Amino acid sequence: MDLGGHDKIISSVNYSLVGLYQTVNDPTTVDSFLESGRYVEDLELVGSAHLNATGNALDNLLTGNSGNNVLNGREGNDTYITNEGTDTILFQLLNSQDATGGNGHDTVLDFTLGDIRTNLQADKIDLSELLIDYSKDVSALAKFITVEQDAGNTTISLDRDGEGTMFNSVSLLTLNQVNTTLDELLNNQQIIV
Repeated sequence: MDLGGHDKIISSVNYSLVGLYQTVNDPTTVDSFLESGRYVEDLELVGSAHLNATGNALDNLLTGNSGNNVLNGREGNDTYITNEGTDTILFQLLNSQDATGGNGHDTVLDFTLGDIRTNLQADKIDLSELLIDYSKDVSALAKFITVEQDAGNTTISLDRDGEGTMFNSVSLLTLNQVNTTLDELLNNQQIIV
């Protein structure tokens, strides 16, 4: 039962919420647990295992651990704290008619900028499910993704069909206290398309 406010789950592998939805018995079920827990807003991964955390329709706070995590907020305007490891912020196609693919405008509080080939803490952004008719031609990518700096933050905007007529560019992700460009993110292999 949702009594308002934020419900926070902190679990290292085993955690039971009596009367809510299910028990998390191993690290591979953490992502399905939050997704099925309609009223859970915050999920914090602890330890060093490589875990996935999947949000729900609410405005989630997903906090990674020291492993290489995949954080997927889904709907809602989600906030991520990646912590250590090479973490991936995953955007899935949830609604093909929506300009963000059904995702909200999310924020990463501690995105680590760096070349993922040499920096074990550098994070990634996976947009591969969202682009329509993208031919993998890097020179055409600027039609789909724009990166702008404002007040010490970087905002990544998305036009799912590039120069098509179905969608316009919308803000998808803000990297707090990070100043970068599309070229730098691509050179670092931090954007997956």
